[in-house]
Amino acid sequence: YFLFSAPDNPKILCTKDFGQSFTDLSGFGAGSEASNNGFPDVAVFSFLVMPFDTNILWAGTEIGLFVSDDNGNSWQYADNGLPAAGIFEMKIVDGQIVVATQGRGIWTVDLPELVGYQPPVATLSPRLNQMAMSPAGVVLVHINLRSAYDATVVSENGAIVATLAANTQPFDTTLVRTVTDPGRLRFEVTSVKDLRQYKSAVREVDVFPTESQISYADNFNNSDTQDNYPGQNYSQTTSVGLISPAIHSTHSYADGEEMIVLLKTPIKVAENNAIISYDDIALVEPGDPGTVYGDQAMWDYVVVEGTTDGLSWEPLIDGYDARANPAWLTAYQNRSEPQSSLFVTHNIDLLETFSAGEVIFVRFRLYADQAANGWGWVIDNLDIQQGVSGPVDIPSTLILSQNKPNPFPSPFNPVTTIPYTIPEKSQVTLKIYDILGREVVTLVDAVQDKGNYSPQWDGKNTRQKTVASGVYIYRIQTGNEAKSKRMLLIR
Repeated sequence: YFLFSAPDNPKILCTKDFGQSFTDLSGFGAGSEASNNGFPDVAVFSFLVMPFDTNILWAGTEIGLFVSDDNGNSWQYADNGLPAAGIFEMKIVDGQIVVATQGRGIWTVDLPELVGYQPPVATLSPRLNQMAMSPAGVVLVHINLRSAYDATVVSENGAIVATLAANTQPFDTTLVRTVTDPGRLRFEVTSVKDLRQYKSAVREVDVFPTESQISYADNFNNSDTQDNYPGQNYSQTTSVGLISPAIHSTHSYADGEEMIVLLKTPIKVAENNAIISYDDIALVEPGDPGTVYGDQAMWDYVVVEGTTDGLSWEPLIDGYDARANPAWLTAYQNRSEPQSSLFVTHNIDLLETFSAGEVIFVRFRLYADQAANGWGWVIDNLDIQQGVSGPVDIPSTLILSQNKPNPFPSPFNPVTTIPYTIPEKSQVTLKIYDILGREVVTLVDAVQDKGNYSPQWDGKNTRQKTVASGVYIYRIQTGNEAKSKRMLLIR
């Protein structure tokens, strides 16, 4: 069943052959201004088929509940005491139908036919969540096993590269694959339950070998360096009014798209002078007055981001638009071609986001919403940690960084990473506590050499039970030093 909201068009479509054909249950023909079976010309938010009689259909609309007892041939307003409010969700729970409305509360009704009803157990296909190239030279493949399976295999370019034993509960896992050659890898997950196969969608990821550097510089005058910047909707070229080649978005950039330019060279964060410097002009749609990065009404923006794993990206500087410079805003409003005099230099301290010794990817991203656009973005004279050479020293004190992502989990990040750096070999313990100070789980309890570490937490306690949403405290102890930070878990 598919639910729609467009005026003068079908509101409920049904398919019984996996989308090869559809039936309109709401009585709207092509371009009809009214239904021929009593269904209102309003938005439909929710839908329910009664398990004891599949001819009985309930449709939650923006003006209340409409019901059919003949499989959609005719519809009537359910004048049963439920208020005429938007009905966003309906569920069968323990013999009741629970109805969630907009602004009029939660309502329930008991139906004798539902007493003892248990929904059927459906085996779901496994899912490939997010895949990404990591600065460490590996591909991280997040796999969501959504049901209990007898066995699971992971295929890479058609060949099986991992086999998972039977699982009795759904769980997430991460496959790590080392990259030796550039190219594109194609992954698929196949699970088996009762001799039937369940396959994920096939997903692909571009990969390349990596070798980290301390310093990096590029003025984009040499076309040979263009291979260092895999991305979308950009070019390394010279534009009218600008003197030298640079990285350009499309001009004008398209609505509803992103321009992403990734620096393929991983950068090892220095202990001092960990500065990224670049020049740019950002003639992108300005947000509403007073809006800042993160606000919905900041319509389009550009942002520089970094990552330690290729999956979770952190802003190195708050996103900005044409309002960041008065001359940019004037040029945007006049729809004029930019001149070299509009370039602005930015300096970003990596140590405000990452710890010394961490290896990161850096990318430049232009986000455009579905409405207005502008000339776009140009980036030039990229310098990273210039004047820094030799090995990056490990700091002389314990460093505990903020977990990433925070809050967690997210659809693509079922776990959170807790980075820390220890200055010398020592006994290390890292524990999670709830807000009342009760220990939840011990993540690390071992002797470790000096260096950088990034253990992960999956939101479970020592008994492998999922913990509730809330604020949690993680605390690290090394010798005489101890530090702690807070994190937020949201289910």
